[in-house]
Amino acid sequence: IAHEHKINLSWNFVATSHGKGVVDGIGGTVKWLVWSTVLGGGACRSAEDFIKIAKQKTKKIIPIEITKNDISASKLKLRKMTLTHLN
Repeated sequence: IAHEHKINLSWNFVATSHGKGVVDGIGGTVKWLVWSTVLGGGACRSAEDFIKIAKQKTKKIIPIEITKNDISASKLKLRKMTLTHLN
């Protein structure tokens, strides 16, 4: 599908502590970095705050925020691709 439609596909991990693998370690590290900021008096009140703090705390892990708009746009794109294949 990616080649045919000239799009990039990626696998996004979102369920920390379920797979017991490398991804869980990365997720746990990022959460700890943000939590340590909160313990030090910082505030984290949104996903946007979380990403901002995480990016300030580490350059080795690159967190990104996937918004509801991003998800809606992806769903629409996938529906269009599916309809193209069915017709």
